[in-house]
Amino acid sequence: MNTFIFDLDGTLLPMPSQELFLDAYFKALSKKLIPYGIDVQKLIKAVWTGTNAMIQNDGTMTNDQRFWNTFSEILGRRSGN
Repeated sequence: MNTFIFDLDGTLLPMPSQELFLDAYFKALSKKLIPYGIDVQKLIKAVWTGTNAMIQNDGTMTNDQRFWNTFSEILGRRSGN
């Protein structure tokens, strides 16, 4: 897998509620990544923490770098970037 698409505000796909979307999204993402030995709770924490790191980005790196550095720190894996 080399691509993650995050559409948390419904700009790409209509959704009845953000909670329903997030529940379905994390279930699908977890199902895809569990075979790689990734703990589901750590995965969810890594996505939210990485997203927050992008929001708080001070411009010293790209959002991509900020997300993956944070995400990788939590999962204990490097993204290859």
